[in-house]
Amino acid sequence: MSVLDWLFIIFLSSAILFFLFSFFAITVRVMNRKKVQLLEKKRPKNKIKRKKWRRHYLQLKKKQGNRLKTAILLFIFAIMCSGAAGYSRYYQMTNLNKQDGDIIIQTYFLVDAIEEELKKIENGADAQKSQEKLQNMISLLVSYSSNTPSASLSFKGQKLLKRYYVSSKELGVNLNSQSTGALTKEKSSEYLSDIEKIKQQQQTVFKTFDVNQSALKQKKQ
Repeated sequence: MSVLDWLFIIFLSSAILFFLFSFFAITVRVMNRKKVQLLEKKRPKNKIKRKKWRRHYLQLKKKQGNRLKTAILLFIFAIMCSGAAGYSRYYQMTNLNKQDGDIIIQTYFLVDAIEEELKKIENGADAQKSQEKLQNMISLLVSYSSNTPSASLSFKGQKLLKRYYVSSKELGVNLNSQSTGALTKEKSSEYLSDIEKIKQQQQTVFKTFDVNQSALKQKKQ
């Protein structure tokens, strides 16, 4: 499990415990209040007994006040932990984990590199030489895009990434199926059209998960 998974479990468990302790403190306070009410009815008339009674009465009243403060404090802690658990879960659902982040970065560079080679073929470059260069990149693209999006993401996020991964994998598989020399100018144009669709999906992924594309472009240079 990731650090965020552990944080979510810790905060949620803490919130539940604080709620239970708060409820327990309130229950004890209610029981203490009944004791105070019962003691008030049994106020002795004898001076000596009354002094002892008063001391016991004030102790119970003090405990009653302390229980209330404790219950309120525990309840506040429970609310804070619940908020922290909710935020950590929300962060998980709306942000890429390390594995998905690495896949997005690597596929971004690979798709760009494949596009460059296909454009060279489209412009009349030696298809066989370009195809040799493409083989390693195609294998990597298929390998990266064969992964499954993290289950911690929201349903929408998982669906978006899965669609992007499938499109990238299909591009790699289709290119890999081309025999040496079969990657003609016309075929390259078809694959470039597919890449354009993948790049549109890529932009949606970047926007959804707030990926800094400018930083990726600088890294590429």
